[in-house]
Amino acid sequence: IAVMGAAYHAKNPENSPAFFGEFDEGEFRFLNGRTVKILRTNGFSAANELEALLAGTMERITDSKSRLFYRDATPLNWINYNGQVVAIDLGSTSYRQPGFEAIALFETPNTGFETLNEEQRTELLKGYKEALQSHGADVGSDEEFLRMYGLASVIKNASGTASRMDHIAKNVAAIETGDRVATERLPGNIEGRNFHRDRTLAALTRTEDYFSNKAAYSTVRDAFAAL
Repeated sequence: IAVMGAAYHAKNPENSPAFFGEFDEGEFRFLNGRTVKILRTNGFSAANELEALLAGTMERITDSKSRLFYRDATPLNWINYNGQVVAIDLGSTSYRQPGFEAIALFETPNTGFETLNEEQRTELLKGYKEALQSHGADVGSDEEFLRMYGLASVIKNASGTASRMDHIAKNVAAIETGDRVATERLPGNIEGRNFHRDRTLAALTRTEDYFSNKAAYSTVRDAFAAL
């Protein structure tokens, strides 16, 4: 689906099934700007350093040559229909590098993949890369593919951490007014924050060699570890 969607887009860009369009510089700045703003508002101590690290990934992560069709392929967006695996819910489609789809596949909380260790994740990622290549995608070497996955994971899981922190703050404020729904939602949001925090830390470890600003990198890593 990722490769066929990208091929169709290349031939028929005006008719491509994408809701969010290309993951270009504008989308990059919007997503990461939102992440940093929420984290800063919620007292994250390394917001400035994170902003600098994310900015350093823009040229590579938005390279149009590496984009494939992205359909938010979380395990929740597939069904078993008469013994066949069928994709559903194409409402969040766009065109971006394949690391983002790998994150949707293997880093969505509460789908069973949270129990995987890093070695198992790497094997799954290599399998996904081989599947893309078998359908004609040029996704580079194992090392490059895993690095790009790691950079995308930093971006997406930092965003996920920020969103959950925002929800937690709102839950806490609502609980003080006696809101029972907020009381019920708070544990899940804390669990979600911890999941995205841990995945952010794993992604930072995977991509450590990519970042030249070692002081900012260490500050960001320590700040996430402290959440």
